[in-house]
Amino acid sequence: MKIVWLINIVLPEYGKKINIPYSNSGGWILGCLEKISTNSEIDLSVVFPVDSEIENECTEINNIKYYPFKKSANPPEVYDSNIEKEFQRIIGSIDPDIVHIYGTEFSHSLSMAKIVKDKSKLIINIQGLASEISNYYKVSVPINVSKRYTLRDFLKRDNLINQENKLRKRGEFEIETLNIAQNVIGRTSWDRACTEMINKNLKYHCCNETLRDEFYEGKWDVSKCEKRTIFLSHAYSVIKGMHVFLKALPYVVERFPDVKVNITGDEMFSFTEKSKQFKQSAYSKYLTSLVDSNNLGDHINFLGSLNASEMKEQFLKANVFVLPSLIENSPNSLGEAMMLGTPIVASNVGGVSDMLTDKKEGYLYPVCDEKLLAYYIIKTLEKEENDFAEASIEHSRETHNRKKNYIKLLEIYKLIERGSHD
Repeated sequence: MKIVWLINIVLPEYGKKINIPYSNSGGWILGCLEKISTNSEIDLSVVFPVDSEIENECTEINNIKYYPFKKSANPPEVYDSNIEKEFQRIIGSIDPDIVHIYGTEFSHSLSMAKIVKDKSKLIINIQGLASEISNYYKVSVPINVSKRYTLRDFLKRDNLINQENKLRKRGEFEIETLNIAQNVIGRTSWDRACTEMINKNLKYHCCNETLRDEFYEGKWDVSKCEKRTIFLSHAYSVIKGMHVFLKALPYVVERFPDVKVNITGDEMFSFTEKSKQFKQSAYSKYLTSLVDSNNLGDHINFLGSLNASEMKEQFLKANVFVLPSLIENSPNSLGEAMMLGTPIVASNVGGVSDMLTDKKEGYLYPVCDEKLLAYYIIKTLEKEENDFAEASIEHSRETHNRKKNYIKLLEIYKLIERGSHD
């Protein structure tokens, strides 16, 4: 069976081989890729965007064929019909039995959906949903911050309102993509509800995601963690709810003056160099004001980009993992924390409650309720043990069971190849 994947990132194996930048995200793709590479019955080709032309049209690594295409010069909210021609050439050379598109957030997903002749052999894997995420873009952010422009925002035409509008446009491409498709893969009540409201004729296939190998070994130990340490896996985008967390943090600092917060990504606050200050967005400046007004700077540390092993180390070191997002579908960071038994406090949004059961596997709080968020963080930091750990690990092992998820994906492929909708 010949399968084509369309993904949005450069995978590590290819990036290292060709010596180009690659992404440390996309753990669910890597987990599945490793299994498929050993299956002699599947001929897998991976199509993905790169920033510049690559000399070799196809590179084979560990039984997987990689087909790069030059990323559109247009911004994501502007459709580029030239990508269709590129996909026609690539797909024509492969002649696949099934085309599997991972994610609908980028317009090249629509390009691929358009050029696949037999739509019954096309399947869309839901990741996030741009058409829904745009509805949450300014939740709990003051209107003056949403409207504000810094020099960086002005030059990029990219303040929060503009970002929201751009995402809505991308959501229009997403809706068009889902209306073309006949098959969709999801894993939460939220993504099923959203996709059915877009296209009631979609055949919904449920298949959970597999995590990166590193997270299937190891277990959080209170005696080895760094007490009073909070870990956040994302902060840059407003959707990740950093502003909600920063409103909750002063309550935590009042109770635990020695609390530390580790966050993946680059520094967002306390820029001293003027050249860097000019690069700050209005949202970043708003976060900086929350930090400065509450004297939180000494409590916060940015870790830069982390690979899987480094992420695992942070989960094991943390006293609590916090996910304050305004909206999520099935965040892999939550699955990774659950798999290791790390204590968790998360916002009850989107598909999160399908992954984690409140007060049994961790704490869920209503989105933007910074007082309850602070209360649950404090409650967790006060504990000597994570009494939710075993239930959390058991649930995540079921959700992210590598063998079951792989078998399920193959079943979906075979079902679609046969053209059956039973």
